[in-house]
Amino acid sequence: MYSYQNGNEIILFYTMYYHGGEWFGFLNGEKYGENVKETPVFEVENGEYMFRVINGVGNAKTSFFFGIDGHRLRVISTDAYPVEPYETDMIQVGVAERYDVLVKFDIKTTAENLWIRALTSTSDKKQNTHRVMGILKVRKNVNSVYNPDPPQGKNERVDFTKTHVLNCLATTGCKNGSLVTDLTPSPKIKK
Repeated sequence: MYSYQNGNEIILFYTMYYHGGEWFGFLNGEKYGENVKETPVFEVENGEYMFRVINGVGNAKTSFFFGIDGHRLRVISTDAYPVEPYETDMIQVGVAERYDVLVKFDIKTTAENLWIRALTSTSDKKQNTHRVMGILKVRKNVNSVYNPDPPQGKNERVDFTKTHVLNCLATTGCKNGSLVTDLTPSPKIKK
């Protein structure tokens, strides 16, 4: 079996598609869906890790937004080309695009679990559909035990009005680095 983690490098390969009216999402070959109980899990210790995020979706209209709850992404390359390092909350990954991002973990507790989120722009307003989630288990050091419980907040929404998204183009519903689609709550109209 192919290993998607080698030391401090982790590969996240996403594929998503429709079949027979049903939506399917995969992270590194592991099926994810609302009816699937198993969620892909990755284990790390405090330190800096490089995540290679790959969009393997076959549909030209399916880009997705990627982030790790509570952590900034430091983009260092796109499509194998180094870029001036840039920090952001999430990245929008188009079809066949690759991003290398660095994420630093410095937890103070013994162990924490985080959600890895990939949301398509066709997700519902609650962001409960058309998403692929993974679990990132972080422990303080090699002597610490990983937390066996799932992370909290699985169905919490990403507030794209407060989230900076790299590669957020106006043609994909973005304005000034913030996403403006059905994922974004409607502003309250003041009278």
